[in-house]
Amino acid sequence: MLDNTDDPESLDPEPPGAASPIPSPSDRPSVATGKDTLRILRDDPDTAVGRLRARILSGSADYRTWHNLAVAMSNRGDTDGAIEAAETAIQKNPESAVSHLLLGMLFREADRFDEALDSFNRLERLDPQFPRLHGSRGVVHFYRGEPDRAADELAQAVRRDEGDRIALFNLAVVEVARKHFPAAQSCFERLAMLEQDRSHYYHQFLVELGRVQMVEETLSQAHRIKNFMGIVGDRLRRFSEDVDERLGAEDSDELEAIRDDQEKIYSDMVVFLGAIRPRPMRLERIDLRALIERIVFVATTSGQGTLIRRAYPDALEPIQCDVDMLQEAFLNILLNAIDAIELRRADQPAGFDGEVLIEVEHHRFGPSDNSQGTGGVTIRFVDNGIGIPEGELDRVFTFGFTTKALGSGIGLAHTRKILTDHGGSIEIESVSGSGCTVRCTLPLTPRVSENIVNLTIRSQLLLEPHVLILEEGGEDLGI
Repeated sequence: MLDNTDDPESLDPEPPGAASPIPSPSDRPSVATGKDTLRILRDDPDTAVGRLRARILSGSADYRTWHNLAVAMSNRGDTDGAIEAAETAIQKNPESAVSHLLLGMLFREADRFDEALDSFNRLERLDPQFPRLHGSRGVVHFYRGEPDRAADELAQAVRRDEGDRIALFNLAVVEVARKHFPAAQSCFERLAMLEQDRSHYYHQFLVELGRVQMVEETLSQAHRIKNFMGIVGDRLRRFSEDVDERLGAEDSDELEAIRDDQEKIYSDMVVFLGAIRPRPMRLERIDLRALIERIVFVATTSGQGTLIRRAYPDALEPIQCDVDMLQEAFLNILLNAIDAIELRRADQPAGFDGEVLIEVEHHRFGPSDNSQGTGGVTIRFVDNGIGIPEGELDRVFTFGFTTKALGSGIGLAHTRKILTDHGGSIEIESVSGSGCTVRCTLPLTPRVSENIVNLTIRSQLLLEPHVLILEEGGEDLGI
C-alpha cells in the first residue's frame, strides 16, 4: 500500500491480515491531509497507478496493492480496469469486506447492477454491520426499478447512523418516487436540522415537495378525465356508425356537434396536461434565427397561405435557452397570429393579403433585469389579423380565458410562463379589427434564478427522481 509517511515512495510492510475499517459517512473527513494514501490515490491517481504497478511487477504486491490500484484507476476514469483490479484483490483475499464494497460500487458505476448486488450481498455475509452497505445497496435497488426494496435498505442505513445525510437524502428521493410524500417531508426536515448551514437548500425541497404533491394529484385527476373522454369518444364514434343512416339531417348534425364537443374537451385535456407537467430547463446556446425558421416551417405546412416575413439584424448573437420550451412559446404566438388573420379574411373581400412580420433586434437590459449580462433580444410578432377587443386585452394571459370558439385558454398563459422562466417578458398591443403586436424580450443568458432552481427541483422530484440520487464513490476506500 502507499505509505502515510513523508516519503510516498516507501512501502508499508503491514501484515496481510491487518484490518482496514472505514468510518461511516458522518465521521469521514471531507479532505484528507498530508502525503497519505487517500490523498495520493485521489489527487494524483496517475502517480499512484505507476507506483502500484511497479510494486506488482516487483512481485511484492498483496491484495491491498490490487485494491488501491482499483481505487486509483477508478479515480482517473478507467472503470473497467478498476473492476479487474478489484476482482484480483478479492481473489487474493476473499475475506476483504472493503474490497467487496469497492467492487460493488464499481459495478454500479458501470451500470452492472446485478453484479453490484452480488458484491454487496457477499459483503453482508462477511460483515453485516459494515458501513455504507445498506445505503449503497439501496441505490442499486432504486436504479433497478425496485423503490420499495430501496426504501427498506436506505431506512436501515439511517437507523444504523442517524447522521448519514447521504442515505437520508436518498431515502427522501425514493419516498417521493413511491408517492409517500409525508415520509419524504420528514426526511427533508431532518436534513434541515442536521445541516443548519444548508437548511435553505432543504427548505426549497420542502416547498417544491408540496407543489409536486399538488401537481401529482391534479395530473392523476386530469388523466382520469382524459381517459374517460377518450372512452366516450370511442363509444360515440361506434354509435354514429350504427345509427347514421337512420337519422335525419337535423339529428345527424346534432350528433356531429356532440362528437366535436367531445374531441375539443379531449384535446383541451391533452394541452392542459402538457402545460401543468413541470420539467427542468435544459439550457443550451442556439442560433435564434434557426429556431424561428423552424417554427415558420411548421406553421406554413398547414397551407393557409399567410405570408410570413422575417427581419433579422446583420449580426445576431446566440441566445441561451431551453430550445423545446421557446419553440413551443413562439409557435403558439405565430399560430395565434395566423388564426387571427384567417378570421379577418373571412370578413374581407377577395384579395385580402394576410401577413405576419417576425422582427428580431438586440437591446440592452437595465441593471435590475433578470440577465447574467447586459444583452438581450426583442422578438416582435406583428400581424394584420382581426385583433383583440380592448376590453379583453388585459385578460389574454389568464389561464382558461380564450376568445376562440375552440380555444382552450391555456396557450398564452403557458407561453408567458415559458418566457418568464427564461427571465424574459411578453406584452401584447392590439387594435380591434386591424391587427396585433406581440413583443417578447429575452436575455442572451438567463440568470440562474431561484425560480429556475425551484422549477428544476420540482420537475426532477416529479419526473426524474433518479437524477437526484447521491452516489458515494470509492475514492476514499484506499487501504
